Amino acid sequence: MSCRYTCDKHQAYITCLSVFLLFQRPAFILPTIPSGVCQKISVPLCIGLPYTETVLPNLLGHVHQRDVDQAIQTFASLVQVECSPHLKPFLCSVFTPECQSGRPRPPCRTLCEQARFSCCEDLMHSFGVSWPEELQCNNLMFLMTGEL
Repeated sequence: MSCRYTCDKHQAYITCLSVFLLFQRPAFILPTIPSGVCQKISVPLCIGLPYTETVLPNLLGHVHQRDVDQAIQTFASLVQVECSPHLKPFLCSVFTPECQSGRPRPPCRTLCEQARFSCCEDLMHSFGVSWPEELQCNNLMFLMTGEL
């Protein structure tokens, strides 16, 4: 199975748990996430993906796509140099998560690890910066199994 596989009955639980683990601080986790409104992706970096709609807020708390666009620009250079073919899909899964019936599809740990370890982290270190804490792969779920 691929990272794209999720079980509908577990999606809300996985998303809530991902939010909690991503920020590593106590939080009240609701059993379901309220449905949002799917909206067409307008963030230029994330246009052209296999999905065309997102729902906000995202895992980082952005509620407007203009804020997402500003925040994701931090990674634009890494995407442009193509340090990993997995970086853009991973970043977009965090910043503009795919909208499924009004709910965000959480980012996949495997995709995160592929982006981070295929050379992006090494390239970042060469410029004296490290992989961002809020994007730590070990805080994300393996969507196929629901395990950390």
